[in-house]
Amino acid sequence: IQPSAPPEQQMMAIQYTLAMVSPQPTDPLVDKAYIDAIVPKLAVAVRTADKGKTPPNPAKATKGNRKIEVDMGKGCNERTPSNLLAQRAGSSLREAYDAGVLVVSCHDDLWECHQSTRDPSDVLCHAAPRR
Repeated sequence: IQPSAPPEQQMMAIQYTLAMVSPQPTDPLVDKAYIDAIVPKLAVAVRTADKGKTPPNPAKATKGNRKIEVDMGKGCNERTPSNLLAQRAGSSLREAYDAGVLVVSCHDDLWECHQSTRDPSDVLCHAAPRR
């Protein structure tokens, strides 16, 4: 979604990202041990994958541990969240979902991408320059 997109399209994207992280009755409970183990691994992973200057403390759990956010200098795209988990942190979208994580996102100097763990084909990227 570009900043020049129609306002109604931008609003739909915002609402959709909120819905992605909202738990459903059938979603697993949060596994705090998984969160405590994966966040440091993702922090290391993003430092090796980043094509820019990695911010301090780049990985964190938010939204009641239902979302993991990864900040990076450059290189966030629609494949980054799943690649960081699978190729660099030794986990997967399925494992994250089974641990109660509903969204893994990346954010760089231009983009923010939200990867659903419920449906691996569900990724939403929008322009979100860091201020």
